Amino acid sequence: SCDPQPDIAGLGSTLYFLLFGEAPLAGTLSPGLLPAGDPLTAAGPGSPRELAEICRRMLGQNPGGRYQSCEEVEQA
Repeated sequence: SCDPQPDIAGLGSTLYFLLFGEAPLAGTLSPGLLPAGDPLTAAGPGSPRELAEICRRMLGQNPGGRYQSCEEVEQA
């Protein structure tokens, strides 16, 4: 079976860029994953806070806390 985690993280990275205008952790060894406690609390101007929370979950450092399927992302 295929693991959707890389696709979800890639989509989360794109969403982060659209919300904040920069790549998450640009220039680090682990792009696409937010460190624990990352202050992803305020989205860009006009963006719903819920969208920032979806982005946080897509890029979370704890694999168990991330969405486990693309269907879960779609439902969110």
